[in-house]
Amino acid sequence: MFPFKYINRHYFLEHQGRLYLVDTGCPKSFGINGYVPWADKAPDAVILDMPTETIRFHRLENEVFVPRGRIKFTAAPGTRAPIIEAYHECQRFNVIWDTGAQLGYAVGLEELSKKHPFKEMGQFIDFSPIYGEIRSEKTWGLNFIIMTIAFFDHGDVTVRTQTADAPPRIAQDLRKEGAAAVLGNDWMHRDDAIVTITARRSEIHIKGGGHLYESNDHLKVIARPPRRRVWKRNSIVDEFGEEKPEWPRDPWHDEEIERLPVGAEATGLMPSLRQVPTQLGPFTVDHLRSHLGMDNIDGLIGNDLLMDTLL
Repeated sequence: MFPFKYINRHYFLEHQGRLYLVDTGCPKSFGINGYVPWADKAPDAVILDMPTETIRFHRLENEVFVPRGRIKFTAAPGTRAPIIEAYHECQRFNVIWDTGAQLGYAVGLEELSKKHPFKEMGQFIDFSPIYGEIRSEKTWGLNFIIMTIAFFDHGDVTVRTQTADAPPRIAQDLRKEGAAAVLGNDWMHRDDAIVTITARRSEIHIKGGGHLYESNDHLKVIARPPRRRVWKRNSIVDEFGEEKPEWPRDPWHDEEIERLPVGAEATGLMPSLRQVPTQLGPFTVDHLRSHLGMDNIDGLIGNDLLMDTLL
């Protein structure tokens, strides 16, 4: 188990006072001395837990999760980043989930914004080791409706993120990956989500996110998730001897995820160091430090560890 921190609109794993950027959009991990902190053995699941601010590991074995958001992903052909199916304004498209992106990007968003009253969120200047400075004169708050596997039960998870129109080069690269948008990371922090990655099943399990928004008004945040009005067949007897139907388990209360290990010792997966390259093409520790203005960054956790948890 490692501390998981949201700093300067980025997510970091912390170890011995050093920070390591957590980036699902990067194909490989790298570290300043050729090592990054991880588990000593390959976990079956990696848990990014925003409420407890930890990165945890778990061996699933025969356990089956029944979380609200059980989402299939495929790997992008180039970056190997996870691609999930989403809907926006009744349009279906593929979205790359990139925890290293502080801002989302969507192809053709400028034109789409003329037809729909999206909430404007001002300009934003971003930087990428590949694309350099990315200046967006306008950004909007977009709702991405992500389809879950159990459509008949829960249906979808809605997440809201600040998004800009994809510049031509980014749009071209997105199309090469078979996607039309990038999902930025700010929804994870805002919604106190718990994201569990199970690579063997090619699934991402989300607790949080969509239940913060009413289905008929995705911009309205509600304090508590609603209960499903379904009665169990079992009943209980109250103190007066009258039978009363028992409330069903709250569908938003995912004990299967919440009970997963509070310490590495719970699964025998102890904190360790994993050998990685010292750089990855244009990605270097010096680039990361310069971009974020932080001297204590020592590496990056890419999707070779996050997505391919069964090495």
